[in-house]
Amino acid sequence: MRRDTADRISNKIHAALWVVGAVLTLVYTKLVDVVLASPLVDRLWFNLGVVCFVVSFGVLVYMTFWLRYVEGIYLEWEVVCPNQLKLGAVSGALAFVFLTIGLWPVYSLFTVAILGVVFFGGMMLTHFVPAC
Repeated sequence: MRRDTADRISNKIHAALWVVGAVLTLVYTKLVDVVLASPLVDRLWFNLGVVCFVVSFGVLVYMTFWLRYVEGIYLEWEVVCPNQLKLGAVSGALAFVFLTIGLWPVYSLFTVAILGVVFFGGMMLTHFVPAC
């Protein structure tokens, strides 16, 4: 009992640190301003990355919220929708690659670290979404 509580608190602190790191990375690198206005961004690859990210996020929302709360399906994802799981994984990986290529002219080698911290921080945000 006590160990479970300590593990939960540790997980929340860990997630909070990733979220804070992502926010600091966004602010320090001015990523939003660069994405919206910089002529150095390779728009073709960046836009392909955004499309892949939207697909991946859409699959995540479908599997997480739609199946559970609308359809009432509580089975494992591998059983219910194995193809959507693969689509989400592949499109997420492609999003990371394409966004890296698109932002490489601006941040060069730091692009991988910047996107990694921002993606992990975004994933860790789910720790703070209340259960319905």
